[in-house]
Amino acid sequence: MPVIHGVITPHSKRARDLYQKFSTYYQWQNMEHITDGTADFYWTRFAYVAALMGDNERFDAFLTRYRQLAMPTHDSPAYNADAAWIILACKHMIESY
Repeated sequence: MPVIHGVITPHSKRARDLYQKFSTYYQWQNMEHITDGTADFYWTRFAYVAALMGDNERFDAFLTRYRQLAMPTHDSPAYNADAAWIILACKHMIESY
């Protein structure tokens, strides 16, 4: 969240440390929080953080799972905000290429 809101820069040591710790603990890119039923939304904002951090590997893994789970039917727990975060993340990734 500090990276999304510009509190710290994506390439700062603090941002890298926080992001790595969070990603190691939660494995958000695999969407295990959806498949095991412990979350009510897709956590797409972390795809945006991955894009900001330049983490192509986790971004790609998340986007692949998102396309498998959310995009075919757009069923719950898909929210407008989730779609917006994906759009921002994809826009950033396109611009970075």
